[in-house]
Amino acid sequence: MRNTIEKYSPSMHIILIYLIAFILLGFTWFLQWILGLVMTILLGLSLYYTIRQEQREIVEQEKYIMTLSHRVRKVGEEALLEMPVGILLYNESFEIEWVNPYLNQFVKEGTFVGKSLDVFSKDIITAIKEDKPKVNFYLENCHFAVTIKKEERLLYFLDQTKQIKIQHHYNNVKPVLGIIYLDNYDETTKTMDDTGRSQLNSHVTSILNKWSNHYGIYLKRISQDRFLAVLNQQILEALEKSKFEILDEFRELILDNNNVPLTISFGIGHRSDQLTVLGELAQSSLDLALGRGGDQVVIKDTEGKVRFFGGKTNPMEKRTRVRARVISNALKQLMVES
Repeated sequence: MRNTIEKYSPSMHIILIYLIAFILLGFTWFLQWILGLVMTILLGLSLYYTIRQEQREIVEQEKYIMTLSHRVRKVGEEALLEMPVGILLYNESFEIEWVNPYLNQFVKEGTFVGKSLDVFSKDIITAIKEDKPKVNFYLENCHFAVTIKKEERLLYFLDQTKQIKIQHHYNNVKPVLGIIYLDNYDETTKTMDDTGRSQLNSHVTSILNKWSNHYGIYLKRISQDRFLAVLNQQILEALEKSKFEILDEFRELILDNNNVPLTISFGIGHRSDQLTVLGELAQSSLDLALGRGGDQVVIKDTEGKVRFFGGKTNPMEKRTRVRARVISNALKQLMVES
């Protein structure tokens, strides 16, 4: 309490109030000394109570500040040791001096202390020497983003594995629209009767449905010679890996079963969240595919990048129109049969 009293400094407004009170008390003594004596006793008691109350509030404030400081220090220590962020200190030789428990759990045996930073990744030392603020690397199937504090020789390891998985999933499920066109459907069916046309349509639908079900594609026939395909980025990547073998399979199956040189073309739009944009890209891609002779796949994104696939010979660069290609295929077939 003595230290508190020594530190005590009354507020300015209290000093001003008691200064006025003492001046008025002087006048009271001059006019009526008995009343002045009574007022002096009352003023003294008031002054004593005010000082004690001020001291009590200061003591309570000091206790609160000390308690709060202790809690903050304790939280800081717990955060340093228990938060899911790796913390590492290294020396001038790039050797590890200290790691927090979170980071130390990734060591197979013993501790990281005393080892080189290369135990995590050789890119870390390179990044420090090149004054880079951050570096990324993989450790035990976890992707870490490391923040570098070169002056303090301090590293923060933030596990971004979940964020990367979420981003990867988001990219995989982005919508993709495709338009499938039967290149020479009108020329092929104009000489057919209703039965032959129905059998051809049934066979075409069966082939495409089997293919779409295999890859998990939603397929809808929107006209006699067009199909709408709804898929995602992951499925598109799988189709690209297969080189769109459906082109060759479709051509061979239709020719073997119906003796009709019918082929298909794909126009695909991707890398946009807007369905209207994807639809425009798909139609633009289809127009490009037909302009190049058909029997191929054209994939276009919002940046204007275009990729071509034609059966298993990728890419194709046919310059003829669909009708010219169909006629040439028909002539070739007649020559083979003869």
